[in-house]
Amino acid sequence: MKINFSKRQYWALLKLVYLGEWMLHANTTENLDKDVEELLDHIYSYAYEFGVGDFFSKDEGSGTVSETGKLDDEFQPYIEEYNTHTFWSQLIDKLAERDFKAEYGPEAITAMSVEEYFELNDKFIEKYETEFLKHGLSNLVVK
Repeated sequence: MKINFSKRQYWALLKLVYLGEWMLHANTTENLDKDVEELLDHIYSYAYEFGVGDFFSKDEGSGTVSETGKLDDEFQPYIEEYNTHTFWSQLIDKLAERDFKAEYGPEAITAMSVEEYFELNDKFIEKYETEFLKHGLSNLVVK
């Protein structure tokens, strides 16, 4: 099978595979998904054909194409946005869950309907969303 891409589509594919590989491997150097790495190498190998070779370097001996810091710089804003959103979302969810469990206890929570659970839990989420939107981390204290 052969798939044809325009330069714009190839760039979108690069963005997807770069960010996808980053998501899989950003927090580990062990147990890298070899299939993903192989696919990434294959997609990178077409960079010069699609006119984006300035984001890559080519080992003339092996022919291997690898990303440069320019590619990292290009896609870093997506990673930063993701990290920021994930940080706030996780912080709010974890604090809301903690307070929700402390307020109602496991038995009452187990007895709740799904609708009641989400309705009551949302109040805790809204509390933290409002707090962090207004004050950021300035009022957050660890005992």
